[in-house]
Amino acid sequence: MATRTPPPRNRVVESTPALRNISSTKPFEATEPLVQEVKRDMAREMKGNWIGPCPLEHFFESMNAPPEDDLSPGQPNVPATYFKDQRVTCEKDLYKSLVRMSSLLPNHTLVDTSNHADPNSEKGAKIRPDLGHYEHGVVSEEHPTMLDLIILAYEVKKARKEDIVNDTMKCTKPLPHDDCQAPYEKTCQTSTITRGQLANYATQICRRQHRTHFYMVFIFHPFIRFIRWDRAGAIVTKRINYVEDCTPLVRFLYLFGRLDRAGKGFDPTVQPASQAEAEEAKKYLKRWEPKLERTVFKMDVPAANGKMRQFLVWGSLADPESPLGRATRGYPAVEDIDGVVSTKPVFLKEQWRSVAVRPEVETLGELNENGVPHVPTLLCGGDLPGQETKTHEISIGNWRVGHKRIDKRIHTRFVVAEVGQPLENFPSSKVMLGAIYNAFQGHDQAYNKCKIWHRDISGGNILILDNNKGLLSDWDLARKEADLDNGARAHERTGTWPFMSVGLLQQPNKQHTTRDDLESFFWVILYYGLHYLPHTHRDSLAHMMKEIFDQYDFAERDGMARGGNNKDALVRRGRYLGSRRSQQFSFIGCQPLTEFLFDCLDLLVKWDFRYDPTIQSWEEDGYIPASHAEMEPLWRQALQSPLWPVADRVVDQVRLSKRLDFIVRGERPERKGSKRSDPHDTIQDDDDDDDECSPRKRRKTCHGSEAAHL
Repeated sequence: MATRTPPPRNRVVESTPALRNISSTKPFEATEPLVQEVKRDMAREMKGNWIGPCPLEHFFESMNAPPEDDLSPGQPNVPATYFKDQRVTCEKDLYKSLVRMSSLLPNHTLVDTSNHADPNSEKGAKIRPDLGHYEHGVVSEEHPTMLDLIILAYEVKKARKEDIVNDTMKCTKPLPHDDCQAPYEKTCQTSTITRGQLANYATQICRRQHRTHFYMVFIFHPFIRFIRWDRAGAIVTKRINYVEDCTPLVRFLYLFGRLDRAGKGFDPTVQPASQAEAEEAKKYLKRWEPKLERTVFKMDVPAANGKMRQFLVWGSLADPESPLGRATRGYPAVEDIDGVVSTKPVFLKEQWRSVAVRPEVETLGELNENGVPHVPTLLCGGDLPGQETKTHEISIGNWRVGHKRIDKRIHTRFVVAEVGQPLENFPSSKVMLGAIYNAFQGHDQAYNKCKIWHRDISGGNILILDNNKGLLSDWDLARKEADLDNGARAHERTGTWPFMSVGLLQQPNKQHTTRDDLESFFWVILYYGLHYLPHTHRDSLAHMMKEIFDQYDFAERDGMARGGNNKDALVRRGRYLGSRRSQQFSFIGCQPLTEFLFDCLDLLVKWDFRYDPTIQSWEEDGYIPASHAEMEPLWRQALQSPLWPVADRVVDQVRLSKRLDFIVRGERPERKGSKRSDPHDTIQDDDDDDDECSPRKRRKTCHGSEAAHL
């Protein structure tokens, strides 16, 4: 089994990155992948979450269209054989036929979007669905593809061989590792790539909109399927031959046209701000102005006594990179109080949380009540009424092929007082270490006062405030110690892959302990120090970073990824950095940080000698826990040193080393043996879809914490 670097993008699942979902596994060191690799990884992300073959009537009933009455127009009388005699030599012929037919239906405007990318899409994310439904009059001929306005997407293939699933498969008895089984999904490469393409379209459209669910039409001539997406999975109807009888297509479009915006999947708690509100909000959110044109929205946030407070946001700091999971988004925001816009920015976070996980608002509330320092200050928030995924409900029936458990998710939104900067923006090495130390203190007090473990210590979850203090954010994966002792998911693996401990990387079912979080603080310091501070290993940096932070092996026997071998060699055998007795590495001009680094390595080795890998619980005899008290003196000693340099942060040396290598070699980045290319390149797909691949977000944290500022 070959050793590889993680598949593209970053983090999702809720329970564990053991299955290596895109959002949970997108490495910090990864560069932009080729489009086909994005599709393969999207297909892997969705494995087991294609739910079908759903009977058509069951699917139509689940749409919950309003009942017909005497005032509503009836279903158009389109001949069942409408497509029967139409000559199809290429996909374009199908586009024309579909556009003509849709013109017979009220309230529909179907547009050929196959040749036009959205001008407001991020670089690398310029997908082109074949056809898109819009409300009348919202798009122009010059810009027919507007991902923020599309209400229904079509993907069209001219050959039946490009079907994505197999309706003839039968349910079998669940296997021991049945969560990894996906008998419904066709295994050939063409089908895998097509599933990944559909998942990528759903991802890119939903990241540009505020959605509770999303509908899609998939045509593989002469067959058709309807798909309903939400953050728990994709419901897929059984295939029907629309050339023989197009009535199901007409029926679907008729029912879809009768839905209000909420029924079509738009979030009713989010509305475009008025022009006056938008102009006022932009004054106070200018510091976070989006690079591309984005609408200012007004969002409802649950408050006390069942009321709602309203906040204005202007583009998220990071967007979901998967169709599944928590889909976390974070926004600098200002409150709108009865038409008066506050001048003080706050931070708004929303996500689709698993019902199996404690709500983050409860965790933050408990931390605040107990005076835990260096954590976000909760202002308001909670679950949005009625906004739950429905895949788990719709999938109930003996028609389903496969057994993967489908979790229910609830849309939650809350606001905290602090708006921080990404850790990578630190001005000096001392500020960096001090900010991480503040996060360490918050982590220590959270456990001592509340018996809460964070369980996702990473660079993206440590922020720097304007006073250079650190803030430990993203408590959505936190658990109470008692819950870990008694809960059914006590052995789930959580974290952000590059910063996870050796133990968690090597043993997917290992119990998460204090040691794992404390070790993650070390990897955060090493990662950001190597990136942004002068040191002795710049010439070999890019290769070293990939080996240390991105290495993994994918075990087909259980679908779980394992890694950490190079981290283990760094700690135990002095690979890459050496040891205190034989140092091969130093931060140039920064003796305090160099000393701190090797002090931490000594402590990790000490903990390793006390660690018995056969122990699965801290309650077993022989387990000697690591503690904050052992690590605390190392921070204090380092930060009290008078030898700290001033303003020693440098440009990202990993990116710089790659650019210099290109200049010296006079060639493009080498892509052989890697799933990724330079993050600033735009790689066009080599097939007829000609989509670009998705942009890579550096500060994403494992399991869907997409916001760099919370």
